[in-house]
Amino acid sequence: MRLFYQILSIVFVLYCSTIIIRHSSSKPPAVQSFNWIIGKWEGNYLNNKIIENWQFKDKTYKGKGSIYQNGFETFTEDISLIQENNNWYYCPVINGKTIPFLLIQMNESGFIAMNQKNEYPQIIAYDSKNQKQLDAWIAGFSKNTFMKEVFHYSKTIN
Repeated sequence: MRLFYQILSIVFVLYCSTIIIRHSSSKPPAVQSFNWIIGKWEGNYLNNKIIENWQFKDKTYKGKGSIYQNGFETFTEDISLIQENNNWYYCPVINGKTIPFLLIQMNESGFIAMNQKNEYPQIIAYDSKNQKQLDAWIAGFSKNTFMKEVFHYSKTIN
């Protein structure tokens, strides 16, 4: 059984590598590249309301993600998109701890970020379908099981 998980892990890493090779960017995007994320985004996931609210302050994109169940906030996280040296990082803060995810692929309408050391998820991606629709997904291994969760958002406020 352990061999199965090792093989599955190798397949996962190879799959991620093909994404990186196909979509790699040779230089970091200009700050304006992430303006598509600014605004209030709302959606539903597993019968819960999900909201992300993004703004640009002090040369940093700052967001807040929340999950509401029966009108009560059950989860919240602060998020930042920051540039350090020539790299961009997606940085959620969970329970007071910042978890940096290196952006391994980015373009004018989205990005894929990875942190292989994180317990779950190891990959976070955003894809702006247009000015009013945004898909995000998280994926990786959790307790030796590969999982992927997809979140669909609509922009409610610019």
